[in-house]
Formats: sequence, C-alpha cells, structure tokens
Amino acid sequence: MTAPKLMPFVRQALPVDSVSFRRHAHEIVDWMADYMDDVESCPVRAHVKPGDIAAKLPDSAPATP
Repeated sequence: MTAPKLMPFVRQALPVDSVSFRRHAHEIVDWMADYMDDVESCPVRAHVKPGDIAAKLPDSAPATP
C-alpha cells in the first residue's frame, strides 16, 4: 500500500517521521482524554460581557504590519 498523495501544505505540516507522528498523536489523545475527564468543570459561555473585546481593539488598523 502506498501513502496517499498529500497537498504540499498538508505534507509540510505533518511530522517527518512515524516516531514523531506517534508521539504527537499520543499527546493529542491524552489531552482529549484529560479534557473529557474534567469537561463538567469547563465553562459553557465566555466570561466577557458584550463589547468587552471590541473596546480593547484600536480605533484603526496599523499603517504597517
């Protein structure tokens, strides 16, 4: 079986070897399991009031990046 062809940007984002891929995959699954163990304590809504974030933005975009 050959590996499927990936879009260049997808190939670039993937780890270069199977050992790194496995390590990252295990880290993600561990994070997901920890989240599910404690999901009841996570907030359902944001802790900001309407307009709080907009009030922190500058009045205009910067002239340069």
